[in-house]
Amino acid sequence: MNKLSRLTMYPLLMLISACFFVGCEMPWEGDDDDDSSSSAAGGDGTELGAVAGDSDAADADDGDATTTSTASGAYASHVADFKAKYGKSNEWESWMLANSSRYESAYNAAKGKPGTITINFRYETDPLNYNPAWSSEGEHMAKLTTMAKGAYPGYNFNFVFNGGSGYANVIAGTAGTTSYASGKNVYLYYETIFNHEFAHVMRIPHHYGTSGVGDGGNMPPGDSKCLMDRTATLFCSGCKTALRIPLDANSTAAVDGAMNDILSRYPSGSESRYVSGGGGGGAAPDPEPDPAPSGGGLIYGLKPVP
Repeated sequence: MNKLSRLTMYPLLMLISACFFVGCEMPWEGDDDDDSSSSAAGGDGTELGAVAGDSDAADADDGDATTTSTASGAYASHVADFKAKYGKSNEWESWMLANSSRYESAYNAAKGKPGTITINFRYETDPLNYNPAWSSEGEHMAKLTTMAKGAYPGYNFNFVFNGGSGYANVIAGTAGTTSYASGKNVYLYYETIFNHEFAHVMRIPHHYGTSGVGDGGNMPPGDSKCLMDRTATLFCSGCKTALRIPLDANSTAAVDGAMNDILSRYPSGSESRYVSGGGGGGAAPDPEPDPAPSGGGLIYGLKPVP
């Protein structure tokens, strides 16, 4: 190799050695417009493996995402799953999505519920004079548990008399004529309206508001009765979906049996608390401060009305 060649090759060899360590583009490599990095990210910058609407997938906090948008995706995915699993119609799915403001908070609450739902039970003042009396408060709590599990299949309720901390609290035998839920506290004029009031704890609203009690308003396609409209002892498909309850679960007999056993023990003369709506007459006080009933056969979460 002559002197000129050595002088020419020496700088080139030095360049190659430097690039070997620091990583630079060789002059002969050029830009071949390879989009492999974009393709690996799904072509639009989205990581492959991330599933749209899947709340179990890790979500990057980019400062722009909101809880609502993430929850909406999870809720929509859940509705689609129930539609496919239980053969619901496109109309039903569209209604559930259009009414996500009614159910999405309940869906999130149900998804975050604990494995065991401890309900601490106490009386507002003195215990009621049940007749026949319960053999023990343990028997009493077991019956309430049966009633609750019947309306909420898959929920592991555990009623504890005079318990400590828990998921929610029941204050029974209230002096007034009103049952209601306030935060995690459920105040019961009649114990058998617990399933209705606990649904409020789980953020399920009434079906009425823009319609009358028992009118079947604000119902998903295919449904006309619901515990939250006081026309059934179980929930409609919309409420069940939000609460993550199987749509094919039907435990009416278990719920009604437990309700009737509890009610049959209430002191003589307390029937004035029963509300029969337009199905049997009577001007008994409403156990929940709601509009006057406009239809017959209302249950009000208390007892079945023929």
